[in-house]
Parts: sequence; structure tokens; C-alpha cells
Amino acid sequence: MFFWLLFVVNGNKVDIHSSRSGDFIHSLNSEVSTSEQIVALFLNPINTKNLVAVFENGHVVTWVAESGNIESTSRLQAGESFVRVVNARCHVNVIEESSVDIYAVVEIKSQDKLIHKMKVFAYETGMEKHVTHKMFNGFKLAWLACRERHRSKKASHEDEILLYCFPGNFIFSGGGERTLIEWTLPHCKKPRTLPRLPGTIVNITSAPNGQMVVSTRDNSLHMIDQTSLMMKKVLASIQRLVRDEYQLDSPKTQVRTTSFLTHDPRSTSLVLNSRKGHIQFFSLTSNTLLFNLDITEENIVSELHHETCVSSYDRQGTSVSHSDVLAVCLTHDGLCLASVEALGEHYVLKFWNYDVETKTGFSCSRMMMAE
Repeated sequence: MFFWLLFVVNGNKVDIHSSRSGDFIHSLNSEVSTSEQIVALFLNPINTKNLVAVFENGHVVTWVAESGNIESTSRLQAGESFVRVVNARCHVNVIEESSVDIYAVVEIKSQDKLIHKMKVFAYETGMEKHVTHKMFNGFKLAWLACRERHRSKKASHEDEILLYCFPGNFIFSGGGERTLIEWTLPHCKKPRTLPRLPGTIVNITSAPNGQMVVSTRDNSLHMIDQTSLMMKKVLASIQRLVRDEYQLDSPKTQVRTTSFLTHDPRSTSLVLNSRKGHIQFFSLTSNTLLFNLDITEENIVSELHHETCVSSYDRQGTSVSHSDVLAVCLTHDGLCLASVEALGEHYVLKFWNYDVETKTGFSCSRMMMAE
């Protein structure tokens, strides 16, 4: 975040949103890596008005954050060729404090295997640097910071802890059970929690003013500050096309992968699969999610998230199953909707009516079951 701006990586470009309302402002585009994905994004620690992006092919692009103009471009040049950049961080050089180093985890092919190595590059030139003894401690810290995930079974999470964040006197952790926990240093007693986030937490980013952004696996961002955390609610959310995290690794699981796509004439939006048991209404005009409709009205068992689901049973051996939405259909005016859902060999047909007076959405008017 840069004052009131929120920078969000969107493939090979950077979208800028208001960190107060979540509204989209504009995008930063690169002229050198149109087909490559951004793997790291950070502010220059010496000149914080510059935003730096590292692409997976090693390109480094620097923008002036406020104007959106490209300040400079370079490319990381290692002594040995690498397949791609996995992640990167930017730090002030511990010897020459007027210069900046880029610590990057790169993927290298070695004896028909792909391995990860940490390398240090000069930010100004992109040339690889030799790691000296004085840089060694910073090198180890950067390696830990660049690791994609830190796993533990400690603390108050019932599921695996996927990520830590250390902003000042607090530690924030997120788990697969979709709960953000705040710990106060040094004793970490009486933590505060923000439960029922819409997806598995994949990243936590904090700003000096105490505001945080939590990204979840359903392709959404959630802005939080100390006040909203105390009230157990989110300040604002940015939701793009919703992804069902249960189906992301579906070839390895027995999760049903039925997909559908139709058009809503009332809102001129697309209607398609959403998170488990839901459908989403997505506007192509504004590129935003209008709303989610809960079809099955079931609670989701956290044991069945994308990394632990290997069968229809959870880790304790208990049978776990969720209903899936198989198809939807809307009338010519978009005021009536029919849905079909399945749980095993049982099928449910539901009819929904849109509330024209309150415009609050659809409500179920009739339900039929079949086997």
C-alpha cells in the first residue's frame, strides 16, 4: 500500500485500487513482459515513490507509483541460466546503504531436476552479486521471507497455518480454516480473531498505518484495520471472478467438476459456477462480481480444502460430502431462476424468484427432490 493506494498484481499488470473503498482506479502496464506473469511486487526501500515488479522471466520494471510512468527496466542476469523466478524481495544493501539488492528465488534445472536457489542481484543493473559474509544474515532472512509458505501445527489454528506476517508489535497468522488471528508480542496471549473469511488465506500484507490486506484463494482481497478487526468485520472487499478452491486441484480428488455458463437478461451479467454450493453473477461491463447466490445453503467442512482433499473422507476418516450445483436456467426477464443440485445420487430442483420491490436478490419459492 502507498498512502491510500492498494497495488494488486493481476497477471502481467498491476491494478491500483483505493485502500479505503476498494474502488478500481487504473492499471500499470509493462512494455517489456506482455506475456509473462509478475511474481513479486514491492516499493523501492530507498525511494518509496517507485513501485518495482519482478516478472517470472527475470524482467524488472519500475514505475513511478503516483503517475504510472515507467521509471526504468532491467533484467536479472545470473551466472547460471534459470528457468524462471519463483519469488523475490527488495532490501537495502547492508554494506552500501545507498544501493538496493534484489533477493530472488530462481528455479534451475540440474541433472534433469528442477531445484530452487536464492540469488542476489543489484537492483540498478540486474547483475548477480557474490554473497559476502556481512550479507549472510540478511541473505538467510530474505530466503525465509521469499519462501512461499511457512507451515506449522502450533498456535490456535485447527488447520495448518499457511502464512505469517510481522507488522510491528503484532503477528498475524492465517489458516486453512479461513480465520485471521492477531497475536500481540511478546507473550501472544488473548489473540483476536476474524473468522468466516470466504476462502483459504494465501497472503497477508500490512501497511505502517495499521491497515492490512488479506487475499483468499477464491480470488478476493479483504481490507482490514484494527477497528474492523475488533468488530470482527471487513472494511471493504475486492472480488473478481470467484474461483472454487475445492476444484482447483480436482484431477487429484473425487470432487465433482461440473461447469455451466448462462446469461442473466435482467442484470446483463454472466451466471456461472462460484464457490462450493453457490452461483455468481459477474458483470463484464464493470469487470466486477455483482453477487453470489447460495443455492445449497450448506456449511463447508474446512478439512476438505484443496490441499488435503484426497478422497470423500476427511483426515479423521469421517465421510464428508457437499452438494454441487449442476445447472441453472433463467426466464426471459431474469426474474425467475431454476437450479439443479446433487448430493451423491440425490438430486434437488429449486425454483427462485427475484424480489422486484426490495431488489435484495433471489429467494427460494419451491423445492423438489428426486433420486
